[in-house]
Amino acid sequence: MKTFITISVILVLSLNIFANNWQKISLPDDTISFAKEKEGFPAKKIWAGTKSGQLFSSLKGKNSWETVNVKMENGIDEIAIFNQMIILGSHHKSNNNSTLLLLSSDRGRSWSRIDQGITSDWPDFARGTVQSISIDASRIFIVLSDFRPQHPSSKCYRSDNGGTSWSLVHQTFDDHSINVVTTDQNGDVLLGTSKGVLRSKTGYGDWKNLNVGFSNVPQIRLLSNNNITGERFTGTSSGIFKSYQETPQFPKGSDWKSVSSHKSQRSIVGLHLIHNFSTSTAVMGTHERSGMGGTFFSDSHVFVTMDSHNPKWVEVALGSLAKKPLNNIITDGRHVIIATSEGVFKSTKSIFEFWHNP
Repeated sequence: MKTFITISVILVLSLNIFANNWQKISLPDDTISFAKEKEGFPAKKIWAGTKSGQLFSSLKGKNSWETVNVKMENGIDEIAIFNQMIILGSHHKSNNNSTLLLLSSDRGRSWSRIDQGITSDWPDFARGTVQSISIDASRIFIVLSDFRPQHPSSKCYRSDNGGTSWSLVHQTFDDHSINVVTTDQNGDVLLGTSKGVLRSKTGYGDWKNLNVGFSNVPQIRLLSNNNITGERFTGTSSGIFKSYQETPQFPKGSDWKSVSSHKSQRSIVGLHLIHNFSTSTAVMGTHERSGMGGTFFSDSHVFVTMDSHNPKWVEVALGSLAKKPLNNIITDGRHVIIATSEGVFKSTKSIFEFWHNP
């Protein structure tokens, strides 16, 4: 009996120690999307979207959030920010003329719908989801997936006038999908697809494969650029890979190279780079779901590295949150915020502390 009691106490203490890494914060439990105005130190304002369609923004210098005067009927699946511009993306249900895209050009004070040029020719039974949004100084790109069983497709649209009109710049059909879009410091547009990475120098067409370095071309789930160091990271069905953009140091760019350290990194949900002098700090979240017979299990992980040039990933203890779905992840200054099925949590340790004492 004494041995049993001792083991129980040790287990409880261990769980409490791990739980002390994370503190629940005052965002709704159904938070699913994040964006930040500018990566780096000190942190800028963070925006958070929910399944119920609410939008929140962090109050600078305070550990609290304010509600933004906007609502999307079917939830806020994607948020993209560039300077004063914010774009929210949602999904379209059958027989529902709900809003897919909202734009604010004044940091959330007023909003306008910008999806009419895309959805105007859709049949009533179309089912579309905004998969990804990318904004730079003069262009908006969005990836839209149509999940109608007989006509599945993925399309990438471009707007040069703030969403007033749109041009279709690439599309795929059936089981070939576009999952993410991003732009880099050279103005190149990259698409992450179910068959690798595509790049266009113009953003209008002439798409070329950018897959050298992959042993087997994987499904691309995420693309993240650090335009200061020229680094590119991609989260794929085969793990995490890194390459360099075309820079004076790498005139022709570089091939993709695996920088994975754990099998769960094949199921990435988010990766954020924070420039820090000559390198970057990187934070990554993953979530795997498995099961059978109607019973499913979640396996979530958070990893950090202090050197993006030569990543050595350190896993952060999540305690009981490791068995909960991890929906999204973002950095807040030197700390990490995760959105889980149990709510939203902020790390009590800094990324630097996690690196040295996970």
